[in-house]
Amino acid sequence: MNLKDEKVLDPLRKAEQLEASRFLMEGLQGLVPELKEAIILRDLEGMAYLDIAEMLGIPEGTVKSRINRARLELAKLLTRRRSQLGMQA
Repeated sequence: MNLKDEKVLDPLRKAEQLEASRFLMEGLQGLVPELKEAIILRDLEGMAYLDIAEMLGIPEGTVKSRINRARLELAKLLTRRRSQLGMQA
């Protein structure tokens, strides 16, 4: 019988997750506000496109476009930052 609780992260794994979260949040800060807002609401908060559109008062297509642009820009920012820090992908 395994007495280790599988839901409890070992300290190293927890530290890695905290570092990854910090890295992502720093990347998000590099986005323009309207892109950052859309991607946070969708990818971090899990809101539906229609709900985001209603909340922001913009068409659903605009929400989808902003999220797509945000994801592309965030990927570029994180790749650039990873390279600057000498991190591997």
